[in-house]
Amino acid sequence: MDRAKCIPSTTAQRQNEKRSVVSDLKANGYPESFIKSVRELNRTNTQPRPQENPKAYASIPYVKGVSECVRHILSCENIRTAFKPVQTLGNVFKKPKDRPTKEQLKGIVYKVTCRTCSFTYVGESRRNWIVWSIFHFSSK
Repeated sequence: MDRAKCIPSTTAQRQNEKRSVVSDLKANGYPESFIKSVRELNRTNTQPRPQENPKAYASIPYVKGVSECVRHILSCENIRTAFKPVQTLGNVFKKPKDRPTKEQLKGIVYKVTCRTCSFTYVGESRRNWIVWSIFHFSSK
């Protein structure tokens, strides 16, 4: 009924839209008592409420019995509130990541000494140790 009251631009269009809403309610099986209450509610509240722009917005965790009171206090100061859950599914099902084993680590600094001379090579791997050792030691 609020849409029927506010959207049409002329009085005749408003009345036509209200009749359409009542006929739709009847067609969908709503009881006559409900339809009557909708009509009466529409008559008592004829002026659409002016909506003020809120001064600020607040997102607060929802705690039953407390959050509603906080919302009421903030609304008196023209601050719009939204509730957010304290515990989300991500918090419930979050599983810590497994640490990689020493063989799976990447960026390992290694030192290789030549068996025939005193030459020493120091490097850092981009691959993990298993892949690096198979690649380097199997080719010899």
